[in-house]
Amino acid sequence: MSNNTEVSAADPVTTLEQRLQARALRANFDMDDAPELPWLKPFAALHDALAWLNEHVTALWREADAAAIQHQVRHEWLARTAAATGAGAIILAVVQLALKQSWPGFTFIAAWIEGVTVLAGVVSVGVGLWAKSDRKWLGCRHRAERLRMLKFRALARSELWSGQDAEWKAWVEREIAALPAADSLDHMERWSKDDASEAESPATAKFPAPSDTRRTLVVYYRHKRLLNQGAYFERKGKQAGASWAVKMRHQRERIFFVTIGFVLFHFVADYLAGRMEHQHHVEAASVWELASLWGIVVAAVLPVAAIGVRAWSAAFELARKARSFDAKHQAMHKSVARLGNGEDELPVILAHLQHDELFLEQEHREWLRLLLDAEWFL
Repeated sequence: MSNNTEVSAADPVTTLEQRLQARALRANFDMDDAPELPWLKPFAALHDALAWLNEHVTALWREADAAAIQHQVRHEWLARTAAATGAGAIILAVVQLALKQSWPGFTFIAAWIEGVTVLAGVVSVGVGLWAKSDRKWLGCRHRAERLRMLKFRALARSELWSGQDAEWKAWVEREIAALPAADSLDHMERWSKDDASEAESPATAKFPAPSDTRRTLVVYYRHKRLLNQGAYFERKGKQAGASWAVKMRHQRERIFFVTIGFVLFHFVADYLAGRMEHQHHVEAASVWELASLWGIVVAAVLPVAAIGVRAWSAAFELARKARSFDAKHQAMHKSVARLGNGEDELPVILAHLQHDELFLEQEHREWLRLLLDAEWFL
C-alpha cells in the first residue's frame, strides 16, 4: 500500500492533476496558468507553449476581460435604473390621476415622486446612450472569449506537437491579428452567423508523443477547459432557473387573469356605485366609486410592474432556459468521458480537442446572436 502511494506521489502527471483539482473553480482558473507552470516543467512542449501563450494571448485576454467587466457593471446599473424609474414613473402617473379624484391632498407628493423618477430615468437613459456601455461590454466580452478559445485551439494544433514551433507561433499571431476591435459591431454580426459544420482535421501522421505527454495534455484540458466550462454552465443554469425574468415568464398567465379580475371588479364596483346613487345612498355610492377607481388603477399598474421586474432582472443578459445550460453541462461531461485518460494516439486526442472547441465556439456564436438580437433599453 505504501509503495503505491509513493509511486503516485512521484508521478508528475498525478501531481499535476491533484494541483489542478485543488485550484478548480477559482476565478480565471482556465486562463491563469502561472501556478501550474512549475508542475508542468517535466513536460517541455506543453510547459513552453503555455508560457508563450500566457505572454501573447492571456495578457491580451486580461485587458479585454477587465474592460468587459467594467462596461458590464456600468450597463447593468444604468439599465436597471432606467427600467425601475421608467416603470415607477408610469405607475405613479396612473396613481396620481386616481389620487386627484380620491384624496387630492396626496397629489402633490405623488407628483413630486413621479418627477424625481422621470428625471432619474431620463438621466440614466441619456448617459447610457452616450456611453454605449452595452455595445462596449458586448464587444470586449466577444474579444475576450475569442482569445480564450484561441488559447485552447492552439493546444490542438499539430504544429505544436510535431516540432514546428515557428509555424505554430506564426499561426497564433495571425489569429490574434485577425481578431476584431472591441467596437467592431459589423464584424461580430458576421462572425456570429458564420457557423462551421465540422472541426479542422489534424494531421493523420503519428507524432512521437510519450504516454506521459499525452496524459498531461488530457489532464490539463479536462480540468482547465471541460470541467471548468461544465461548472460554468451548471452555475448559469441554476441562476437562470432562479432569476426573476424566468419566474415572471412563468407567471404571465396568472398576472393576466388577475388583471382581468381587477377590471371585472371595476365594472362591478362601478355598477354598484350607480345603484347606490340611484337609491340615494350617497356614502355607499362614494365608497363603491372609490373602489371602482382603484380597481382600474391596479389593473393598469400590474402589467407595468411585471414588465419592470422582468426588465430589471434581464438588464444585461437574457435569461436562457435552465434546460439549455443543463444540456451544455452534460455535454461537457460526455466530452470528458470521450477524451479518456490519454491512452489514445495523439492525433485522436487532438481531434477530440478540436471537436470540443468547435462545440464551445458554436455556443459562443449562439450567445452572441442572442445578445445582438436583444431589445436593449440603452
